[in-house]
Amino acid sequence: MPRRKAAAQPLPYSFLEVPNCDRSPPLGSSCVETPSRARWLAIKDEMKGLCDEAVRRRALKLLSRGARQRSALAAAGAPLFEAYIADRLDLDDPLEGLVVRHRVSGWLQGFLTRTTFTTWTPHFAWDSTHHASGLKGLVGSGRKLDVGAGRREGQVGPARARQTGAGADRSRACKAVVEAQEDDDPVHLPGESLSEALERQTRSGDWRTTGIVWPTIAEISLLAALGCGDWMLSVVLEELARDDRYEFCVVCATPGAATFYERHGFVRVGAIARYLDPEEAAQQNDDVPPAKPWQAYRHWAWGDERRESLRTNHGEPSYMMARRVARRTGEDARRASALLRQRDQRAAI
Repeated sequence: MPRRKAAAQPLPYSFLEVPNCDRSPPLGSSCVETPSRARWLAIKDEMKGLCDEAVRRRALKLLSRGARQRSALAAAGAPLFEAYIADRLDLDDPLEGLVVRHRVSGWLQGFLTRTTFTTWTPHFAWDSTHHASGLKGLVGSGRKLDVGAGRREGQVGPARARQTGAGADRSRACKAVVEAQEDDDPVHLPGESLSEALERQTRSGDWRTTGIVWPTIAEISLLAALGCGDWMLSVVLEELARDDRYEFCVVCATPGAATFYERHGFVRVGAIARYLDPEEAAQQNDDVPPAKPWQAYRHWAWGDERRESLRTNHGEPSYMMARRVARRTGEDARRASALLRQRDQRAAI
C-alpha cells in the first residue's frame, strides 16, 4: 500500500532519557494502557520515536558484544516509517493492543498492536516450497523454518534430510517446527506444513477497497519496546488463546528480530504474490492470473504497485513468520491466567 504523507511532530521528551522496563518483577515501575483508536492515533509520533530508540539501543548492544558496525546496524534493522505506523493505526480493523508507560513520568516504553491479517493484492499465497519464497536458501542456517521449506514443489509429506551438502543439518535448522498432531484435529491435517494450513484458511473481500481479510489469522502489526517486548507478546498470545476467532498468528518481522519471535513459537513461512501493472489492473479479472511470475511477497503493498514503488516504499521482501494459536489447559492455563492477572493489575495502577 502506498505510504501516506505523515509529518512527525516534536516530542515533549527525549527517548534518550527513557529507562528500560524492569524485568524483575516484570514491569515493576511501569503501567499498562489499552488505548482506543483515537488514542493510538494521538500517540503515533511517540511510537515513531520509540521505534528509533529501540533500534539504536539494539545496535549499541550488538556493538558492545564485539559486532562490527556494519553488521550491528544491519542486525538491528530499520525503524518503522511514521507513514506506515499511521496507515496501520488508521486502517487495521480491529485495532487492539497494549501500551506500556513509565508509572511516574508517563514516558512511552513499549507498544504492541494486533489485528486480523489482511492482504491488498488479488494474487497471494502461503507457500514455503516455492523458489520465490526464499526459504530454501535458509535451510541449514539455524533459523526455525516451516517444515515445508525443505520439500520439493509438489512433494507431499515431510522432506528427507540431506546427508551431505547445504541442507545436511536441516533437522537443526528446523528444530521444534514439526508439532505433535491429533488424528482428529481439523486445524492441522497429518503431514501438513504450516504454510499449507494457512493457505487452507478462508478469506474474503475486495483488494482495492476493504482488503482481503483472513478471519482466522491474527497479525502482530506493530511492536517496539524497551525491555518489555517479551512480556507484551506473551500477554497478547495468551489473549489470542482465549479468542475463538483465531487459529493462527502471523507477523511481518525482520531478520534481526527473528530470534525474538522464535522464542515465542514463531517460524519462518513462505509468502508469495503476483503484482499487476497499473494499466492492467483496471481491466484485470481477479479470477485470471496475471502474466507476471510469482515473486516474494511484500506486506502492505497494493496489488498494482509498480516495481519501482515496491522497492522504494517497501524495500526487501517481507520476512513473514507464523505460529498456531495454542489453547491452554491444565498447568499452562493457570500460568497464562497469572500473566493476564499481571496485565490487569498493571492496568489498574
